[in-house]
Amino acid sequence: PLGFTVGGDNLLGARSVPLGFDVNGKVLFIATNVGRNTFAVRALDLTTGRLQSDFEVGHDRFDLIEPTALTAGEVLRFDPHTRSLAGVSVSTARRDTTWFDPGMKALQEKLNQQLAPLRCELREWTADRTRFLVEVWGPSAPGGFIVADAATGKLIRCGERAPWLTEAKRNPTHEFDFLSADGRRLAGSLTAPRTPRLNPPPVLVYFHDGPWFCDSPLFNRGAQTLAALGFAVLQVNYRGSSGLGRTHLTATEGSLDRAVLKDIQVLLLRFSGGQHAVNPKLVATLGNGMGGYLAVRMAQLAPETFRCAVAINAPGDLEAWRTHPGTAPTILADLQKQVFGTDGAALRAQSAVAAGAATKAPVLVVHGTENAYVPIALGLELYGALTKGSEQTAFLALPGEGHGGWSEKTTAKLFAELGRFFNATIYNYGEEVRKLEVLR
Repeated sequence: PLGFTVGGDNLLGARSVPLGFDVNGKVLFIATNVGRNTFAVRALDLTTGRLQSDFEVGHDRFDLIEPTALTAGEVLRFDPHTRSLAGVSVSTARRDTTWFDPGMKALQEKLNQQLAPLRCELREWTADRTRFLVEVWGPSAPGGFIVADAATGKLIRCGERAPWLTEAKRNPTHEFDFLSADGRRLAGSLTAPRTPRLNPPPVLVYFHDGPWFCDSPLFNRGAQTLAALGFAVLQVNYRGSSGLGRTHLTATEGSLDRAVLKDIQVLLLRFSGGQHAVNPKLVATLGNGMGGYLAVRMAQLAPETFRCAVAINAPGDLEAWRTHPGTAPTILADLQKQVFGTDGAALRAQSAVAAGAATKAPVLVVHGTENAYVPIALGLELYGALTKGSEQTAFLALPGEGHGGWSEKTTAKLFAELGRFFNATIYNYGEEVRKLEVLR
């Protein structure tokens, strides 16, 4: 009944994930969304086979684990000195920790106030709980570590990530989480450029892979790099994204691309004015994997809104991706047919390849040559279809790279090309822009 057996058919449904035992080995802590919308932590008494009624740690709006998780990392925070359960952490579309010890809970709350707007989390502590190693971070800051002395209140900085990225060099990131007029939940972040070329600045809609993943509220160096080029960067946990509960995960209405378009249109309207305004007439899209597919589909479904797109490792044809013999067999590959179905006609209606010839917006197609999740043949097929619509469409191969985890050299090369592509295609000064070269 708790759904411990997992496969592609129920990975995104109601199920449970074993996390770890208590110190005596008589209680198994699990993450479960059986009977509820979000994943929470429950305690299964192994002597009775029943869930403990007095133990449930969860959030009404956020999952404590990724719905695709088979294990769950550091959700359970054990005290290394007593081996007892000290707290429960969440690190999906939200990052936070619930501490059971009153002293640790009070210290966490105090540090939250002292270090705001940065966030913080207690990572390690001495046996007498007088000194704590605290990690600090924020959407606009790479963060680092401090040592907190609980007795004196003294904070000692002991390490920073990317100390050369001073506050004066970073671009501010603003989080949002609200309900639209028709009740749809829209969550994500907007990174605003400190030095835009235009005011309000052009906006790049940056889609995460998935749709069953999410953008977490952490410092994103990709968004920072693009913002440094003068663009506002909009990251959205669109419907179908994880971490925000099963209702949000399954709310794509049978057509992911059109559901996402509706979400983006609401956000562009919301951010077209106010304190963090963007230019709704200068909009581009980009993304990796399914995010790259969505980037192209936005330009196809609403050409009046989106000027250009970048598709990285994108499966342009969902049916071809589902049936491609070169796709490595994984549980996520099995998940595709559960999310997108097996109706060939319906999948062709959502195909970025089929609509390629009518795509007038320039598209930069990028693909890793060693990608086993989305084989490069699918990227070349997408590129071939899109060249019929725009002479500025180009292809960039990433030699020796897979779906992600690229080398620093490859990442630097990619973002240099992104800067050139967006600057050549998103602005409109009434001048003819030379055709982009096909990069091999």
